[in-house]
Amino acid sequence: MFEQKIVFFGGKGGVGKSTISSAYSLAAAEYGKKVLLVSTDPAHNLGDIFDIALGDRKKKIHHNLWATEIQPDEES
Repeated sequence: MFEQKIVFFGGKGGVGKSTISSAYSLAAAEYGKKVLLVSTDPAHNLGDIFDIALGDRKKKIHHNLWATEIQPDEES
């Protein structure tokens, strides 16, 4: 049967949520898992971490890895 796993990273500002979630996602993708990395932070930095322009549509950034930076105030 199809198995899906959702992992959330949370915490106060500046503790490394984006860095750790990016590293986790990249490792899972390299392991063979299909991963969608989503940022809901109003001050996005996933694009900076991966040195790629991201927006509110998912974009393939690595083999098995897609990312998006959604605007939480626009997704109500």
